[in-house]
Amino acid sequence: MKDVILSIGSNLGNRIEFLKSSIKNIRLLANTTIANISDVYETEPIGVSKQGNYLNCIVYLKTDLSPYDLLTEINGIEKMYKRERMIKWGPRTLDIDIIDYDNKTVNTKQLTLPHPRMHKRRFVLLPMTEINPDYIHPIYRISLFTMLEQTEKQKCVKMNMENWYNE
Repeated sequence: MKDVILSIGSNLGNRIEFLKSSIKNIRLLANTTIANISDVYETEPIGVSKQGNYLNCIVYLKTDLSPYDLLTEINGIEKMYKRERMIKWGPRTLDIDIIDYDNKTVNTKQLTLPHPRMHKRRFVLLPMTEINPDYIHPIYRISLFTMLEQTEKQKCVKMNMENWYNE
């Protein structure tokens, strides 16, 4: 099975419920097991500033799905939550990104791995420190903590939601 890191975010509707139920749907994917889930972080938006704050988390899973099959599955989950891609970096009910797929590099029109902006996103890096603090970026060969030091100071606050995801 391959090690995969997903980032999940929401800034529309019942954000925490969207995170929880999307994780339940990920659990249902064939040949996929969730190994760990980070705490929830509230994050100010990037790009389009006139929108609500996001709730974000990281999910670490193991899967036999190919990167492309996994992408198809998570896009299907986003559609279940009425995800619309109207404005780049605009508000959304649910956003699920493949951050890393077994330390592989892929660069196609359909998929880029690792995620091309992960090293600039505190809402990805901070929760990753909980799940995989020894992570090394497969292209830049730098640690999470080095990436964090190099990011802009985007507001990203860990929520006080102990055991937020109980199945």
